[in-house]
Amino acid sequence: GHHRFEVIEDGDVDRVRSEASFTVKFLFFDAYRYRHENEELWRDGCLQAIDARTRVNGKSLDAQ
Repeated sequence: GHHRFEVIEDGDVDRVRSEASFTVKFLFFDAYRYRHENEELWRDGCLQAIDARTRVNGKSLDAQ
């Protein structure tokens, strides 16, 4: 699997994007699948907004 981060600085605003993807295999099938995407908006060191999407074994767990 992987977990990637990207920070985009624009004056006093920072955007932090992350993406994670993991798969656990057992024999010849996927026993567990995890996918996550996240974007955060920071201003002057304080979190202003967050948008996250998570899927576990195909089921969505969204928060905005």
